[in-house]
Amino acid sequence: MAWYVAGWYRLREGTEARFQSLMRRLAPSIRVRPAMTEFWTLSAEDDPSHVLLLGRYRERATAQPQRLYFSPEEEAEIQACVEGVVVPARWYQSVREAENLAERRLVVTALLLRVDPVHQAGLRQWARSVQPQLLQLPGLGATRLLVAADDPSQYLLVHELRDWTIRPQVLATLQSYPFPTLVYQQRPVFLGELYYQTAASPAERAGRSSRRSTS
Repeated sequence: MAWYVAGWYRLREGTEARFQSLMRRLAPSIRVRPAMTEFWTLSAEDDPSHVLLLGRYRERATAQPQRLYFSPEEEAEIQACVEGVVVPARWYQSVREAENLAERRLVVTALLLRVDPVHQAGLRQWARSVQPQLLQLPGLGATRLLVAADDPSQYLLVHELRDWTIRPQVLATLQSYPFPTLVYQQRPVFLGELYYQTAASPAERAGRSSRRSTS
C-alpha cells in the first residue's frame, strides 16, 4: 500500500516564481529520498501563493513528514519563500485508488477536504462509484482518495492527467455523481505540473497490469 506526505504552504508575496524554480532545481535530490516514488509541487488555482507539496512513498517512515522531503540546507532555502503553514505536512494513507498505467501523467489536481465523521462512509462509497467512471476517460492516469493518518476527517482527492484538456471531462464526471455533504472545502482545487516522477523497478513493472483498481 502506498503512503503519501502532503503539506500546504503560503508563500511570501512575489516569491512564487522563485519557489517553483527552486522546486525544479531540487528535484534531483528529492528523488533519492528513501522509498519515495513520486513528488509534485502544486499551485492553488485561485491563489498561486498557496502551494501543496505531495510525495508518494512505498512505505511509511518513522521520521516526521516534513523531514522526508528536504535536507536542512534545502529547507532553509524553501523557508525564505514561505510565509506560513496552512496545513502542516502529514502522512496520508490510501483509501481507494484506480490507475491506468498506460497513460503518461503530466498534470495533477488535488482537492483537500474536511469531512464530518457522519459523512465519511458516504465519501468512500462515492469514490467507489465515480473512480471507475473516471478511469474510462482517455488521458486520466490515476484517481486517488487519501485519508490523513493523524486526522481521519481530512481527505485528499488526487487526479493525475495526461494534460489540461481532459480537466473539463473530469469535472463533468464528478458533477454527475452526488457529492457527500462537506463541513468545508479548504481550497477549490490545486493544479500543478508533474515536476518529477521516478520509474518503477523491473520487479514492480512485472507485477502490474495496464489497469488496476484497489480498495
